[in-house]
Amino acid sequence: KIIPKNIFPIFVSGFFSGIILNSGYLFSSVTVVNNGLSVYSKKLDLGSCDLQKMLYNIILNDKKGLEIIPAQQQDIFKKRLVNHMDDIMVRILYMMNKKVSDEYKKGLEQASDPKKKGAYSKVSFYDDLPVFSISFDTRIIVGERLFGENSEDNLAYIVLKTLMEDVPCEIRRKVGSNIILSGGITMLNGFYQRFIDEISYIVNNNPQFLRLKGIK
Repeated sequence: KIIPKNIFPIFVSGFFSGIILNSGYLFSSVTVVNNGLSVYSKKLDLGSCDLQKMLYNIILNDKKGLEIIPAQQQDIFKKRLVNHMDDIMVRILYMMNKKVSDEYKKGLEQASDPKKKGAYSKVSFYDDLPVFSISFDTRIIVGERLFGENSEDNLAYIVLKTLMEDVPCEIRRKVGSNIILSGGITMLNGFYQRFIDEISYIVNNNPQFLRLKGIK
């Protein structure tokens, strides 16, 4: 039998039905599986490489973060940094829970958070890369792209929308009770808790998803 690789994660869970959010390097996808068969799949134009590019540009444009690197090593740093982006992202980035995220964004709007904006962490894991610094903002703002204010940029919203619009009502409870996170992005520190926060907030505050409240 030939089984599409995008439904493999369902069998690891011990169930044969569920909805899989797979966030990989080049793209993400939402796949609905019923009794071991894929009944719906949607590709999302968001992957780890997009976050790495974003992080790379932020690091290079943050002059304060690079000021500890000697001028003669700046060009070497830019070339070598590319090779370590995946590792830097995993070690440095973390997802805020929704409550903290909302407070942080509000603080940015009011410009009342100078301590956090000025906080930097040194990065010195690599023998071939000069020591540099990453700001508090950089560590958390890249991950916010996964749960944007625009509903179509929010992974939790896309999963719920798929469940509501593309899953027949007779299997919706069975599928919705087993949401599986798969892929490198979902292993970022704090992703799991933030995903749950977003799911709960959207279901309880968006009338579009009221019928999903009874699904645990």
